[in-house]
This record gives sequence, C-alpha cells and structure tokens, in this order.
Amino acid sequence: MKYLKTAMVVAIALAAVVMVLPMEDSDGDVRITSGIEYKFDTLSGGSITIPISSSYSETFTAHITVTEGSKTVFEGDKEISRDTESINLSMPGFKSEGYHTLEITFSTDNPYDYTFNPESTTITVHVDSNVLSNWSTYLIIIIAVIAIVVVVYLKMRDTPKDKPTMTFEELEEERKAKMAAKSDKRSQKSEAPSTERKKYTGRKKE
Repeated sequence: MKYLKTAMVVAIALAAVVMVLPMEDSDGDVRITSGIEYKFDTLSGGSITIPISSSYSETFTAHITVTEGSKTVFEGDKEISRDTESINLSMPGFKSEGYHTLEITFSTDNPYDYTFNPESTTITVHVDSNVLSNWSTYLIIIIAVIAIVVVVYLKMRDTPKDKPTMTFEELEEERKAKMAAKSDKRSQKSEAPSTERKKYTGRKKE
C-alpha cells in the first residue's frame, strides 16, 4: 500500500510537470502550397517565388540554398511566420540564357523543432533573351539617334525662318512705307529725263 501511494504521488508530479511545460508544434511543418513561379532574362536576372504555408505559431529563420549541379546560385536566410504566404528569392546575377535545372533546399538551425515538406525540390527555369543585354544593340541605337539628330539639324538649317507675327497696325505701316518707297523711285525716274532734256536743249541753243 505504501509503494502504491508513492507511485501515485510520482505520477501526479510528472503529470503536473508535463502540463507546465510549453506545448510544442511537434506535428507542424512548412509546406509548399502551389506551383513555384519564376521570371528571368539576360539583362537583369530575375527571381523565384515560392508559395508556402506554416503551421508553426512562432516566427523562425529558414536557410534556403539554390544550386545548379555543384554550383550554388543563391544562398540566404528568410523569416517565416504563420502569416507568411510566399518566399521571394532575388537572383539578379542569374543571366545565362536557356534552360536551367535548379534544386531548392530548406533548412534551419533547429531541425528537430521545424520541418519542411518537402525539404528540397527541383524546378526547371528558362532565362529569356533580352535584346538590351547585347552591347551591339546599344551601338545600333546610338548610331540611329545620331542619324536622326543630323537629319533634323540639316532640315532646320535649310528651312527659311518665318517672319515674326505682326499686328494690323504694324502691317499697315509696312505697307505705307513700301508705297512711299515706290513713289520716291518713280519721282526720281521722272526727274532724270527732264534734266537730261534741259542739258540737250542747252547744247542745241549754243
């Protein structure tokens, strides 16, 4: 009877300890919820977006590595919480045109506390060709711009300049000045023959 009482006391004590200890999400995980999206080109590289869902109540840090064969093309840490819906991996240096097979691996400093489902996944991405990533394209653009500037300059130089806009009064004054100039010319022409005529008549009298 004495031993039974002792065993019951120990059992109650252990139960109390278990209840006091914080509950852990031992059956929780981080899952990829849908298809992984990506966008790459030869000018600016690109990024990978991984949609996820976490069943853990607390926020923790995940270490993510992206490899192509034996080459690591991305490595970084991302914080994951229950509200995190996706992880974005920025890869501006990934610019090699064509298809690439990449392996994405997830890990944490506490692998017994946090798990990923799956811990790694493989995707095939395509890096699109961007014409602006080729230096010859820039050379062609520069030559075209210079040619346009030269054509515009020559056209502007050969085009006669328009007269400045004048008011009605200024136009009337200009018209009167032209008429007066014409009148003076006619007067000068009419005076010239009479003078010559006088000289000729004078010689004839002598």
